[in-house]
Amino acid sequence: MKKVLGYFSAAFLAAFLAVTAQFTLVSAQQPSGGHPTPECEACAQACRDEFEQCKLTNGTSKSAFGKCASELEKCGAACRKPGGACNPQTDSGR
Repeated sequence: MKKVLGYFSAAFLAAFLAVTAQFTLVSAQQPSGGHPTPECEACAQACRDEFEQCKLTNGTSKSAFGKCASELEKCGAACRKPGGACNPQTDSGR
């Protein structure tokens, strides 16, 4: 029973992280104005490339996948931050 619960937990975690990673990539590509800019798309692609490289480098364990997904979220956040590739407008007028 513990093995079944362990496998279920691992599968659930992997699915959750995959959905979170996908949402991060999609939201990273959506600037506030609508369609993604080429810079935003390039930033999101760089995040995807880093995520894939992280998975290749660190293996497929739950902890490795979690680490890679966490790094992907940080990368997407960097793309979306004010002044980032997906949000180039800055608050210099205030």
